[in-house]
Amino acid sequence: RLGYYTPADLSTLRQMATTLVNTLHRRGGTLSPALLVQLLDVCAADGKEGGLLADALWQRAALDGVRDAACWNAYANTRVRAGHAGEAAEVVREVDGGGAGVCPTAYTRALEIRLHGAAGDLAAARRVFETVRAGIPGVRRTADYTRNGIGLSGLVALNTGTYDAMLDVLGMNGLLDEMQTLFFDLCGHPSAKSLDHLVQIVSRFPYASSRRRLRPRMSTFRSLIRWHAKYWDVSGCVTWIESMHVFGLRPDAAILRSVVTPENAVRELQACGALALRLAEHYGVETPVEVVRTLERAAKKVARMHDQVRAAMGQPSTLWSS
Repeated sequence: RLGYYTPADLSTLRQMATTLVNTLHRRGGTLSPALLVQLLDVCAADGKEGGLLADALWQRAALDGVRDAACWNAYANTRVRAGHAGEAAEVVREVDGGGAGVCPTAYTRALEIRLHGAAGDLAAARRVFETVRAGIPGVRRTADYTRNGIGLSGLVALNTGTYDAMLDVLGMNGLLDEMQTLFFDLCGHPSAKSLDHLVQIVSRFPYASSRRRLRPRMSTFRSLIRWHAKYWDVSGCVTWIESMHVFGLRPDAAILRSVVTPENAVRELQACGALALRLAEHYGVETPVEVVRTLERAAKKVARMHDQVRAAMGQPSTLWSS
C-alpha cells in the first residue's frame, strides 16, 4: 500500500522504476497500461521526488501509444501530488475534451472536483458533482457511452470515490453539516434526521441495497473525521468513529493520529486521551508513539497553563484601584 511506504521504501521503488524504464529503452520493450499505472502510483506516493520520473514514464508511454483512461488519470494524480495542480487540470481538460482519445471516468471526475476545491472554486466543484449525480447509475462499459472514441461528458457512473472527493471539498470550506447530509445521500438514506438515526436504520436493515448500491469506505470516514478534527470538533470525530462498525469498518492508528493533533490535545486533553484508550481496549488499535508524545506534551502545557492561572488569581488585582 503506497500510502504506508517509508521514504526509504519510496527511494528504493524510484530506483527500481528508473532501472526498469532504462532497461525497456535499451531492449526496445513497451510499457503495458497496467504496469504504467503501477509505476505512476509509485511516483504519486513519492510526491515531488517522483515528478521527474513520472514525466519520463509519460514520455515513454506516448512513444508506445498508450491510450488508457486509467493511465491518464494516474498521470494527472502525479501532477497533483507533485504540487502542479495547473498541469493536472490541463491533463483533465484534455481527457474531458476528447483530445486524449479516451473517455472520462468516475476517477477523472473525482480528480476534477478536487482540483476545483484546491483552487477555491466550490461552485465549480458542485457543478461537476451534480453532473455526475445526474448521470446513469451503475457501471457502464466504455462502448456504451463512446462515439468515435470521444466520451460524452456526464455519462459517468457515480461511485464512492466521487462522493469522497466532494466530501473533501466541503471539508475544505468548513461545511461540516453539508458533509453529513452528503454522507446520508451516499448511504442511500438522504432523509435521515441525524447520524444516530442513520445508524439505527442501517443496524435494523443490514446494508443489503440502496438505490445506487453504494456504501462508505475507509477513505470516506477518514475524510469526515479529518475535517472534523481540523475544526477542533473532537466530539464529532468520536461520534463518526463509533458509527464505523455499522458499515463493517474499524478505526485504525491513522484515524487516531488525525484526531489527536497538538492543537486538539491541548484543547481537549481528556477527550483525546479517552479516545486513545477506547480504541486500544475495544478495537485493538495500538497507540502510535507520536500520539503518546503529543498527549504528554499537551499534558505538560495544560499543567503550566493551570499553574499560571492559579498564580494570577492569587495576585492582588489593580483593575479597580484608583
